[in-house]
Amino acid sequence: MEKEEFLKLLPKLIREDDEVKGAILSVLSTIVPTKEDLDRRFEDLIKQMNERFEAVDKRFETLIKQMNERFEAVDKRFEALIKQMNERFKAMDKRFDELKGAIDNIGDRGGKGTQEMVLNLLKEVHELKDIEIKRIERIELRDEEGLFFPKGYTTDIDILIENGKTILMEIKFKADYRDIYHFVQVSKLYEHLYKKPDELWVLTAEISPKNYELAAKYPVKLIYGKIK
Repeated sequence: MEKEEFLKLLPKLIREDDEVKGAILSVLSTIVPTKEDLDRRFEDLIKQMNERFEAVDKRFETLIKQMNERFEAVDKRFEALIKQMNERFKAMDKRFDELKGAIDNIGDRGGKGTQEMVLNLLKEVHELKDIEIKRIERIELRDEEGLFFPKGYTTDIDILIENGKTILMEIKFKADYRDIYHFVQVSKLYEHLYKKPDELWVLTAEISPKNYELAAKYPVKLIYGKIK
């Protein structure tokens, strides 16, 4: 029988002859997977995917746990830092209150003693550790020509020579607008009589918010303890 004739006859044999049908299905089963095979393979695939997802979940849970532990450690360190800062601020407030009480008793212009107290207090919150009151020189200035003050006006100013720089200083417990304005005018008189200073510093243990804003209008470096 020719191949062409067999191929034409084959569909009929499959429909009508169970033996032929069984033989063909037996051969195909070794080549084409059955529905049961496909279902079994699909189930295996789902199982493998679930196992992989479970492994990923476990790694993710471990990572989350590690991150939470690190965040907790950071929180504890931050809380400890905040606690230390609060304790320092409380100690500073106490020192300011003590100093204010002393100033109230002796007046705002208490001379070198008051200046030294203010300077020592500010050393705790600013980079002033190397500055000592004995290195600050006070000189007297006189406006003979009346350029910045009434003619013949006499005043004084504190000078610090630091790393070759001439720094004019005003040290007060509680500086106000008038103190800063007067200091700037005195610095102009100093420049007229001697030379232009490198920096102008106003050191004050306490300054009001309004005077703090006004001080920003002048060419001074304001070093303060607290705004109150």
